Amino acid sequence: MRHGINRLSSFAVLFAAVPLAIAAAAQGQATFIIKDLHPDITAATSFGSTYIASIATAIASTGEIVGQASKSNGVSVASSRAFVRLLDSAGNVLDVINISPKDGTVATRASDVVFDSIGNRLIVTGASFNVNPDAPQAFRWVITNDVVQGRQDLQVGANGQSSARAVNDAGLTVGTHLNGGRAFYWKNSGSFGSLPELVINQPAKASAVNTNGLVVGRVVANINGNRTVAALWTPDGFGDYPSAPTLLPLPVGAESALATGINDAGVITGYTSTSLNISAGAHNAVIWRPNVFIPGYHVVDISGAIDPAAGFTLVNEVRSIDEKGQMVGFATTTAGQTHAVLLQPDADSDLVPDFLEIKSGNRQ
Repeated sequence: MRHGINRLSSFAVLFAAVPLAIAAAAQGQATFIIKDLHPDITAATSFGSTYIASIATAIASTGEIVGQASKSNGVSVASSRAFVRLLDSAGNVLDVINISPKDGTVATRASDVVFDSIGNRLIVTGASFNVNPDAPQAFRWVITNDVVQGRQDLQVGANGQSSARAVNDAGLTVGTHLNGGRAFYWKNSGSFGSLPELVINQPAKASAVNTNGLVVGRVVANINGNRTVAALWTPDGFGDYPSAPTLLPLPVGAESALATGINDAGVITGYTSTSLNISAGAHNAVIWRPNVFIPGYHVVDISGAIDPAAGFTLVNEVRSIDEKGQMVGFATTTAGQTHAVLLQPDADSDLVPDFLEIKSGNRQ
């Protein structure tokens, strides 16, 4: 049986722990504990050792983690399977579920997960793919009693080429319609709308949404369509998005960025590239944190904020963040493999997550 969280206490932990870790990361310190999630995948009977690469894409408030694993390094879409890392009531790994493709498709990808405390179930968003990875079909999977019970088609438009990326506690789902690259949101009522692009007729992508309805992703920032920047959309009083997005700043040396996750405190995860095209160049994991005294955000590169002895050379991307400041994504091992990872804030580098120290009163 899973349990909900006390949001007020989790906010207190977040505001105390995450700023310390981010500030230390900005000074080049190893301020995040990194945990390799890939061994849990290969140990699961539904996967096994033939899956050599993985990425984690989201973490639920109750600790469950989703992502995808692949039989080729770099997580090829053509051979990927969505996974759900389940926990028991004590927080131990119970199993790793392999979500099978829809009839007629060959691969699956999980993008987000939330725990529905009313229905005592997990809701996972993602997509199924056929042999053409550029033609996904958006889905929501429902998991009850650790079994995939059903899935809901989230088709937008006539051709159905869409990808559901994230869902919040209210059931608001965001994603992208592949034809024309339009970012969309789906309401629980079944209605949907589009998120405004920055430059007309240039693509936009929605990656994540928090409880307050704030949506993050990316937009094209110039008329030539060759520069991608991280973006934040804010809802109006009716839960719609009539205004253009806010652009998030780039760190020194980066040419483009994508925002991938946002928690209820407004801390945003993502990654940058040394290329104008976010799909190219070297990727570095970053965090955007709301400014304290003036509107806006500031950015910190956390790609190297880990202990080199942990077996990883670089955190390439962080995809999601929870209310404790825990993040998931993927990193490159010293052997050159792509592995799903969990990052936990550890500002004093004592290998004890900051949120546990603050909760117990042991933070000095």
